[in-house]
Amino acid sequence: MKLWKTLSTSVVSCLHSRWASCFVTAAALIHTTVAAQENVIGPPDILQYPVEASAQAEGALEIAFLRDQIEKGADLAFCETLMQQAGKWPPAEPREFTASDCLPEFKSKVAANQGIVHWESESSRPTKCGLDCVSRPFLNQTYNVGRPNVRRASLHGHLHLFVEPEGDYVPNNRSVSLPFDAFFECSTANGARNGTFRAEIDFGFPIVGDPGFWESVVNALLAPANVSARTESGIRRQLSNFGSRSESTIECASIGASRPANSADDSATFDFVKAGRAPTVRGDVAQLRDQATIEFLRIKRNPLPGLIAPEIARPGDPAAGQFSVFLNGLERFLPPEGLALPPEGGSAGINYCTTIDMTGADRLQIIFANDLGGAVWSQFYPAENFGAGQPRTMTTGRTVVVPGIPRFDPVTGRTEPAKPEARLLTEFELLYRITYTPRPDVVAQPPAAAPPTGGVRPGRLGETGIRPGQPPPVAVDPTAPPPQPCQKI
Repeated sequence: MKLWKTLSTSVVSCLHSRWASCFVTAAALIHTTVAAQENVIGPPDILQYPVEASAQAEGALEIAFLRDQIEKGADLAFCETLMQQAGKWPPAEPREFTASDCLPEFKSKVAANQGIVHWESESSRPTKCGLDCVSRPFLNQTYNVGRPNVRRASLHGHLHLFVEPEGDYVPNNRSVSLPFDAFFECSTANGARNGTFRAEIDFGFPIVGDPGFWESVVNALLAPANVSARTESGIRRQLSNFGSRSESTIECASIGASRPANSADDSATFDFVKAGRAPTVRGDVAQLRDQATIEFLRIKRNPLPGLIAPEIARPGDPAAGQFSVFLNGLERFLPPEGLALPPEGGSAGINYCTTIDMTGADRLQIIFANDLGGAVWSQFYPAENFGAGQPRTMTTGRTVVVPGIPRFDPVTGRTEPAKPEARLLTEFELLYRITYTPRPDVVAQPPAAAPPTGGVRPGRLGETGIRPGQPPPVAVDPTAPPPQPCQKI
């Protein structure tokens, strides 16, 4: 077996009540006659690719290896702290602290849990704490707003440390809990269906007993970022040992979380990319493939609602004229050079288009985002011809905080002071049109039911922040000039 064939055999070894009947009926109708999700404000559904790892996935990063790397990273940070305290670090020409810089006397202290900062006990070490400090991996997703979301494997954990600061300026020694999250992703760009396996460790703020304690000793203790960076660099070094593959470039087609009977064998899993070039979402679609062309026709700037101060729209800010669209993950800037914004209530014609590969796709997801922070997404399924037909609109939304209005309380007879209020600002409307062209060698099949999705459908503004309604197709402005060939972006 080639060294790079599987991570699990190489890196890994080193490394409430019932619903009312009407709601049941309504839910059944939704799944059998599911329609497009349009004008949704909030995190978009996860993309179809990369898919969930198969049960036979050959690639794996064992959690035991992750534990070992976290422990080594923390030990190295402990050693650096002790050497700084003793005046043995940094050198005259500062550089990164490495394992070879840890002198034997300080390495012995770290191993014996001695010094200003150390493990709370020997059993607190990640390699020995079991499920008490590191959870089992699970599959979840990212929750971006205004960008595509993908599935990923995650786990939670925390390091139990003990701090013994010198001097009388701190009343007591303290236990410190350092929380962290680990994320494993088949990282892709621009809607690619395959990506590279990536592990990321994100440490949070230390949790201590007394307020202000951390600040009093912060200069003497390890920085969480150091542990995170050293853990990740250790993983990258191991990944770089797979044959001729370079650092952090192990290709993957999926991501998953394996939880066997014995938690010591937990791992983040992924499938290797199969031979041959898989279809990708891109702007230069080959012939004899399913294609969708999205035309961007007009951007309208909605007037501010009443009682919203003009400065909320940030007049003069160049970001207001910068837009991005994501088409099944493929990013395009709209327009590429930025838009000369019309006044409030005005429109600007744009006439751009992009053609993408839809072969094997289970949806067409369109995200429209503005650099001020507003975003919106719509999604169409094969049963609806991926939304092809007459032009449609989608309008960005962003939450702004505005001064509140004093309110009279009839019970107390007094006027309550005004409190800031959050408002949803629906700002920029995009007019677009979809044309879907299946490849000519495919025999027409009856439309399949659209797959269930993880997103929230429109219609519950009060609970979800999603604007209700799936508006009917919008007619092109009859006063517009004759259509010209669109400019490809």
